[in-house]
Amino acid sequence: MSDRAAVLYPFPEELSRLPRDRSAAIEASAGTGKTFLIEHMVVDRLVRGDARLDEMLVVTFTERAAAELRRRIQGLIQRVRLARAPLASTQNLQAWTIDDAARDRLAAAARAIDGAPISTIHAFCQRVLTERAFAGGRLLIQQAVESRTAFTAAFAEVLRQELAVHPAERQFLEAYLASGGSVSALEELLYRAHQVGARWATTFDPVALAVAARPFVHLEPAAIETALAGLHWQTTKAARERLLWLCEAARLFDADQRPARFLVAVDCMVRE
Repeated sequence: MSDRAAVLYPFPEELSRLPRDRSAAIEASAGTGKTFLIEHMVVDRLVRGDARLDEMLVVTFTERAAAELRRRIQGLIQRVRLARAPLASTQNLQAWTIDDAARDRLAAAARAIDGAPISTIHAFCQRVLTERAFAGGRLLIQQAVESRTAFTAAFAEVLRQELAVHPAERQFLEAYLASGGSVSALEELLYRAHQVGARWATTFDPVALAVAARPFVHLEPAAIETALAGLHWQTTKAARERLLWLCEAARLFDADQRPARFLVAVDCMVRE
């Protein structure tokens, strides 16, 4: 029988408000003690014997935050395990009872802290994908890559293997570059669209494009002036310039039926 007496170790009152048998969400702004509460939640499970350290998952956003969380959990485990205060009345006190069984559990956790699943969300996901590579049909060796870097690599591969090779796609790339656009600008445009989850308004259809462009082929300047009547002079000037540009692009398209050049002309007009 151990001669070490059981002691009390206080824990934050907020911990007692969290349900132990179901999920809970904690809303808190920066600097209000989220990490403090998380470290006590981990130790609470250890002291009560609800779970071992390797049975808990603790994730955060950054490597720095994960390292700080691991350090603080380790420190709290040591402080609670080595507490020497004598057992006192539990009246009006939120506290753990640290007996020999609790000390043993905390000692085991202290030995296992270096391998505990305390990491960033990305690191945890990478670990799951690596350890379950066969189940997921993935490579055994994988590396976490920042999304912008991955997009750049994917764009370069598609550019080399599809856009610059297949005649149907190459004409659009050539027209875009001939208009003054660059590969880097195209990549940045597509990445911004990817970030906001942009969806194409319509599927590209050369026939539908020709039908839409045809009314502008024979549009006379007088008709344009009539349509712009009553607008503010600054608005009239900008709209007139764009409509004349669109009419000229439509006439070229009607003559050569090259949708790539027409689309680039419209794109240039929008960017002006």
